[in-house]
Amino acid sequence: MKSSCYDCHSFETRYPWYSNIAPISWWLKGHVNHARDELNFSVWGNYSIDRKDHKLEEMVEKLNEGSMPLPSYLILHQHAKLDDQQLDKFVNWIQNYRQEIQ
Repeated sequence: MKSSCYDCHSFETRYPWYSNIAPISWWLKGHVNHARDELNFSVWGNYSIDRKDHKLEEMVEKLNEGSMPLPSYLILHQHAKLDDQQLDKFVNWIQNYRQEIQ
């Protein structure tokens, strides 16, 4: 989760060198802000049980669709790509966690 999600979905973003060059910097900052608005693991503890459950449900959906991590992100961040085994493990963990929080 840290290597595939946190760069966009937390306050632990590691900005690359090119993030200081406009207009890339504007696009990247907007992209990260939007991602954090959708899901921010840095404030996960502040989410209600219902919101956590909904976000976890969405995570499974996005992972299974292959829409997360974003294909555009993976071009420059190959370390974030999940193989089939990692994907299955991640989805199973999410589903188990959903049951635990209910």
